[in-house]
Amino acid sequence: MYKHAEEAKKTGLFSAAVTAFCIESFQALSQSSADTTNIFLLAISQQIANSSAPTASMSMVEGFTVSATDIRINVLYFISLALALSVSSVCILGKQWIREYQKDVSVSPCDAVRVRQARFDSLERWKVPQIMAGLPVVLLVALMLFFSGLLIQLWNASDPTTAAAVTFVVSLTAILVIVTTVVPACISMQPRRSSFSPFRSPQAWLFFVIFRWIQTWYDDKYDVWKERPPILTSWSEFDLHFLEIETKNWFGNSISSVHRAL
Repeated sequence: MYKHAEEAKKTGLFSAAVTAFCIESFQALSQSSADTTNIFLLAISQQIANSSAPTASMSMVEGFTVSATDIRINVLYFISLALALSVSSVCILGKQWIREYQKDVSVSPCDAVRVRQARFDSLERWKVPQIMAGLPVVLLVALMLFFSGLLIQLWNASDPTTAAAVTFVVSLTAILVIVTTVVPACISMQPRRSSFSPFRSPQAWLFFVIFRWIQTWYDDKYDVWKERPPILTSWSEFDLHFLEIETKNWFGNSISSVHRAL
C-alpha cells in the first residue's frame, strides 16, 4: 500500500506536462486579443482609405466560432489533467492514512499489537489497499486520454509526418498495455506453475475479475459449473489458491501411483 502511494507521487511530472498542453489548447476556445486588435486596425485602415465603404469589424469579431475538434482536444486534455490531480490528492490522503497506521503508541507491547491489528483490520475493512492499488490504473487512463487528445491535435495540424511518427509510438504503448492486461487473465484461467504470467498489475487483476464474473454468470445460467470458484481478492491469493490445488493434485497422483504399484 505504501508502495502505491509512493508511485502516485510521480503524477506531478505528468500533471505539469499536461498543464502545458492545456494552456496552449485553451487559447483556441476564445478569440485572442491580438486577433481582435488586428481586426480593428484593419477596419480603421480601410475606413481611412475609403471613408464611404462600410466595415465589417464587429461582424468579424462576433462571428468567431470554436471548432468541434478544438472542443474535443480540450475535453480530453482537461479530463486527463483532472484525473492526474485527483490521483495526487488521493495520494496525499493515502500517505496520511499510512502515517496514522504507522504511528506508535506509548502502551505495553501487548496493547500495541492489539492497536496495530485493529488499525490493520480497519484499513482492510474500508478497502484502503484497493484504493491505493487503483491509483496507477486511474493515472493510466489519464495517460490514454492525453495521448488521444495529442493525436487528434497532431492529425489536424499541417504536418502528417510528425503525426504518423507519434501515432506509431503511441500505438506501440497501447498494444503493450493491452497485452500485459489481457494475457495474465487468459493464462490464469488455466493456471500452471510454468505458465504463470509475470505481467501482474492492478488493471490486469481488474480485467481478470471482470472476465471471471462474466464466465461465472454464463456458467451459472447454463449449469456448467461443477464447483463454484472461490472469491479471490488479489494475485497473491490467486497464486496461493492454485498452488494449494497443485499440491493436492500431486498428493492425489502420488497416492494413486502407490495403489497401482501395490
